[in-house]
Amino acid sequence: SFAQATIINNHDVPGEGFNDPTPRTSDITGLPTTLGQDRLDCFAAAAQVWADYLRITVPVVVDARFDALGGSPTGAVLGFAGPTEGVIDFLGAPLPTTIFVVAQGNQIAGADLNASDSELTSTFNSDVDLPIVLGNITWHYGIDGNTPAGKIDFFSTAMHELGHGLGFLSFMNTNTGVLPFNLFDIYTFQLQRNGVDYTVMTNAERAAANVSGQVVWKGPA
Repeated sequence: SFAQATIINNHDVPGEGFNDPTPRTSDITGLPTTLGQDRLDCFAAAAQVWADYLRITVPVVVDARFDALGGSPTGAVLGFAGPTEGVIDFLGAPLPTTIFVVAQGNQIAGADLNASDSELTSTFNSDVDLPIVLGNITWHYGIDGNTPAGKIDFFSTAMHELGHGLGFLSFMNTNTGVLPFNLFDIYTFQLQRNGVDYTVMTNAERAAANVSGQVVWKGPA
């Protein structure tokens, strides 16, 4: 299971974030719990969804925290996540000089390419649970998809962000089309606009394609 194949590193200090001791009724079980534990249980459940679709053979280490990211009564950053690094030309790499997120590289190589380092890092906004951000709207930590009115589904938010860390993202500068070290990542490699692959475009053409609404995945699925 993903619980066995993934290690969640709780980077919150005592008393806040995933360790917030505020008593509450669990959004998952309906039993007494704490705010921090409700958050952690929901995050672990989101990771489990990915386990249903991925065959994890090398443990994926996820650094996770809740921080006060601020916001306003009408808007706030919910959270963000991504890979800790990219890898190229590892054992079994499907394409040469092509960047893969390290979690992908580990699974393909069947080895931990970055030793004891984490593969993903993620941060979520604890201020959403306070009235000064988004008014009375707060996080909902249930996992059944039935998010009450006036709540934001943390489960789907966490699942979305974990996806970025597992490879659903581009390393390209989306504003300029510039590639890091002039190398494609495997995700950008799969993109095309009107039948033209990103791999044959100039930086300016990729930048224009990014805002065209015409970008598609070029693979068969």
